[in-house]
Amino acid sequence: MSWTFSKTMLFGEKGWSELRLLPTAISRYGEPGTKLLDGALFTFVLGTDPEVFLFLEARPGKESPEWQYALAPMTVFALKVSYRGKAIWELPDRHASWDPSKPFFDKSL
Repeated sequence: MSWTFSKTMLFGEKGWSELRLLPTAISRYGEPGTKLLDGALFTFVLGTDPEVFLFLEARPGKESPEWQYALAPMTVFALKVSYRGKAIWELPDRHASWDPSKPFFDKSL
């Protein structure tokens, strides 16, 4: 399988940074007899800091097994993810704010 995911992170004043894939899965999962044929958890990092988790799973398809994926952020900074050159996922900056109408309100700020 070729790696066709690309991820960038808006790291404050420094601008957009390309995230690096750690080449070895940090975890493998799945259990014989379930609908999950195989699963692996990868991480994309800035330096050595994990910023985005990528879950890759092989599941039964209509004719043959098919790959499915999910993404999980590990940062409050803005993120963009592309697959084969097409934008598939984007998150805005999620730093806490003093505005209680925002999703990440922090009254201790």
